[in-house]
Amino acid sequence: RYTSPSSLGLAGTSAGGIMVGNAVIERPDLFAVAFMRVGVMNTVRMEATPNGTNNAPEFGTVATPEGFRSLVGMDAYLK
Repeated sequence: RYTSPSSLGLAGTSAGGIMVGNAVIERPDLFAVAFMRVGVMNTVRMEATPNGTNNAPEFGTVATPEGFRSLVGMDAYLK
């Protein structure tokens, strides 16, 4: 009982956008605002960005079925 949803905000930078994007999509009732600073929220398309291929070892790649399922599972745009 430290705060209420009307006073709570989220911030995410880079891969933190995955968490913030999914939190807002799944529980919008818990937050008044969300700030994305260069946030990654569309993980399925991440490899198509200039720095995206560097993230494939950590998040997975669309080139493999397992990696694709992983990326779909964390993609806020596809929820």
